[in-house]
Amino acid sequence: MKTKLTEKLLKSISPADKPFELIDDTLPGFLVRRRPPQFE
Repeated sequence: MKTKLTEKLLKSISPADKPFELIDDTLPGFLVRRRPPQFE
């Protein structure tokens, strides 16, 4: 999902059943990957 990554957004991310990525639409190449707890 492309979005502006902010501190508020990152703090609101909760565990998910499937891995997903948040892609910053203002900083090319920067992304956050969230994986289910069993992968951590």
